[in-house]
Amino acid sequence: LNYDVVDAGTPPATSAATANLDIDTLQMQDSGVTDIGPDGITRAVMTDVGGDAALGGTTAKGTSGGDAVLYNAGSSPYADIAEFDMMGGSDLVDLTGATAGYSVLLGAGEDVAIGSSGNDLLEGGADQDTLTGGDGADIFVLSSGPVTIEDFITDYNLAEGDRIDLTAVVNGIDDITGIVEYDPNTGNLDVSGSTAFNVENAPMSMPIQVEVIFEDSMGAAQTALV
Repeated sequence: LNYDVVDAGTPPATSAATANLDIDTLQMQDSGVTDIGPDGITRAVMTDVGGDAALGGTTAKGTSGGDAVLYNAGSSPYADIAEFDMMGGSDLVDLTGATAGYSVLLGAGEDVAIGSSGNDLLEGGADQDTLTGGDGADIFVLSSGPVTIEDFITDYNLAEGDRIDLTAVVNGIDDITGIVEYDPNTGNLDVSGSTAFNVENAPMSMPIQVEVIFEDSMGAAQTALV
């Protein structure tokens, strides 16, 4: 960034200056186009933004309304974007066709997130969300407690390395027996008797086991099969 520094003298003295700006968050805008999502909700399609690879990737930020982020290798590649922060509203993030692997943070509202073929992290928000990881070793994150409403995971695949992160509500303990329970007949993953996720690996098909992440009494991340 090139700019002039001007003092309050008479006449004012001016000197040129240069600054390097590291911008790690970019605001997406309403493109003026709408999209009807897989849940039948019409949303405003967001503009494409490009990040900075030198920063290790950039965050693309949504609006407080109902947004649709639709990856397209030609028109909306979201180059060097590492994370989507969707804020409020009922949002759709569809990264089908992308390979990079992203973090998707969903805010308030009933949202839909569809990951890439890479290793994605999908974090639900305050309301009931539908999460599809796609290929790769994906992590499905429970954002916060207490557990009051379940999110839906549509394609959990233990063989691909998918995991469910419960550290927001399961922490400070070394044994999750009796605290985290999974029912392969219903797909319900419960924490202390409340359903945090309903898990499928295909329509109407539930996995036999799921792998969860929790935090032990020393503050270290641990995993367990339930």
